[in-house]
Amino acid sequence: MRKIIEKLWNGDIDGIENLGKDDYKLKSIEIKTYNSFEQLKELLDDKQLIAFEKCLSETRKSAFCDGYCLGVRMTAEALLSAESFPRD
Repeated sequence: MRKIIEKLWNGDIDGIENLGKDDYKLKSIEIKTYNSFEQLKELLDDKQLIAFEKCLSETRKSAFCDGYCLGVRMTAEALLSAESFPRD
């Protein structure tokens, strides 16, 4: 577990690198999001774009942290539940 966390921290792996890779709906959302961002970039001046990108970066970081924490809590709950059942 420690190795994967270190790889994630160091940027050696991407936590969402395979997300939507084979999912048409998620790929479609990704394309629409990208296109919307490109259109927005044309409307904003440089100062506004920098502020928006900073906000977007903070939002992505927060979402990543929230998702990671949720995953850890789910794993902990699953492990604790498994420990309460007798093993034969």
